[in-house]
Amino acid sequence: MRSFWEMSLSVKALSSTIWDGQYPGSFEYKDTNEEAFGRPNVEIRSLLSKLNGLRVRRAFESDMRCFLSLLQEDLELAAHYPEPGKDRLYEATYRHVDKDMPCDKCGCNGKLVPRERLEQGALEPRVHFGRIASGDTVMKSGEDRDHITRKLGVIAFEMESAGVWDRLPCLVAKGACDYADSHKAKATQNYAAATAAACTKAILRHWVVPTSHDSTGEGNLTRFLVPFPPNEDFVGRQDILKSLHQELSLKKSHGVAALFDLGGAGKTQIALAYVHETRAQNPGLSVFWVYASNEERMRQSYAMIIQQFEIPRGENDLSDLELVKRWLEAEFHRPWLMVVDNVDNLDLFYGTSSLSQYLPTCTQGQLLITTRNRQVAIRATKGRCFIEVPRMAESEAQELLSVHLGFLRPDVADLSTLALKLEYLSLILVQAASFIKENSISTSEYLNLLETDENLIQLLDEDFETDGRYPD
Repeated sequence: MRSFWEMSLSVKALSSTIWDGQYPGSFEYKDTNEEAFGRPNVEIRSLLSKLNGLRVRRAFESDMRCFLSLLQEDLELAAHYPEPGKDRLYEATYRHVDKDMPCDKCGCNGKLVPRERLEQGALEPRVHFGRIASGDTVMKSGEDRDHITRKLGVIAFEMESAGVWDRLPCLVAKGACDYADSHKAKATQNYAAATAAACTKAILRHWVVPTSHDSTGEGNLTRFLVPFPPNEDFVGRQDILKSLHQELSLKKSHGVAALFDLGGAGKTQIALAYVHETRAQNPGLSVFWVYASNEERMRQSYAMIIQQFEIPRGENDLSDLELVKRWLEAEFHRPWLMVVDNVDNLDLFYGTSSLSQYLPTCTQGQLLITTRNRQVAIRATKGRCFIEVPRMAESEAQELLSVHLGFLRPDVADLSTLALKLEYLSLILVQAASFIKENSISTSEYLNLLETDENLIQLLDEDFETDGRYPD
C-alpha cells in the first residue's frame, strides 16, 4: 500500500494477504496468528513486488486503463465512473437515514470527508496493494471500518476471497464500489466490476508462468543470494535494461555483459533492477551477488554460496573460489545469473592475482559485471556487450529527486537547478534528497548550502542509507 493515498471509488485493491474474520453483528475479529491465512507463495510475492515497482506499476496501470476503456465502449455494461457528485464519503459516525432508500432519495446530508482527487476533474483508476479483510457479511459501519483498518492495516473489505485463498495460491483483485459504511452505492457496482476485470487482465499481461521443476532433484537448490531488496524508487534507464535483457537472455549460452561508469552514475542500481526484474520473470533462476572490490570480499561472497548450497568439498583441498567455479560449471545444472559488482581493479582481475580465472563459464550461466574501469569491461566481455552508464537525463534526474523527496513536493525550478548542480549523477541526487529529508530543509535551502565549495564537500560526505548501497 502506498504511504499517502486518498480513497475514491476509482481505487482498485490488490491483496498482499487475506485476513479472515467472522463479523456477526458487532464485527468481532479473530486476532490470533493461527487463524490468519499465510502470505502468498514465492511466485505471487515476486509478481506483487514487480507490479508495485514504480516503472512496472505505471505500465500496469496504463494497461488497466486501456482495457477498461474497451469495456466502457459497450454501453450495455454501464461501466463508466459515476459523476463526482455521487461519489460521497461521509464521516464515519454519520449513519444512513433509511436502509430501504439510496442516499439521494432519503435525504442523507451528513458532513463529507474532503478529497482533493474529486476536484481534479476526470478520475483515472489507481491500484493499491495491501491486506484485504474477508468476512461473512457486508461491512456497514464506518466506525467499525475505521477501527479494523487501524488495528489490522487493511485497505479493503470483501466476502468471497478467504475460501479460495485457503485452498489455492491466488491474488485477489477488487474494485471499490462503496466505502464499507452504511451508505451503499448501487450505481457504482458495474464500474467496480469492470475495473476489477480490467485490472485482472493487466495482471495477466505481466504474469510470467513459472518454469516447471525438472526431475534432477535440484528444485530445492534454487537460491536468490542478493543483499539488497528491490529499489522501489528506481527510475529511468530503460534502454540499458533492454540491452541487458537481450544480451543475458536465458535462451543464450553463457551471456556476459558489463556496466561501467566513473562512479555515481548508478550502475549497481541498474544491475539490482535487472536482477529483481529477471527473477520475477524466471522464478527458477538462481542468482548470486558477488562483491569483488578486493580479493577478500570476493572470497566471502563465494563462501556464502558454499554455505547456502551446502556444496561438498570432497577429497580435493580446493579454495572457496575454485570450488564454486567448478561446482557451477560441472554440477549445478539449473540456469543461474552471477552479478560481480565493483570489479574496479584491473590488475587484481587480469594481472598477478588474476581473479578472473574464478569466474565460472558454462552454457547455463550468465555473468553481469559492474566496474569503474573501461578496460575491465572490455576484457570481461571480450569487447562485445560493455555498456557505459551515462549520467541521467534531466527528466530522469528530476523524477528521481521527486520520488525520493516524496510528500515534500519541491518547486520544479528548484529540482531542475539542483539536478544540474549535482551533474545528474544518481548516487549524489539520492544523497541530496536524503539530506534534505533528514534535516527538514527545503530544496531551495539546500541549494543555498551548495553555494560554497566547502559546503558542497561537507554535504556530499554525509552518510545516508538507500537500497543497493553497501554499508561502510
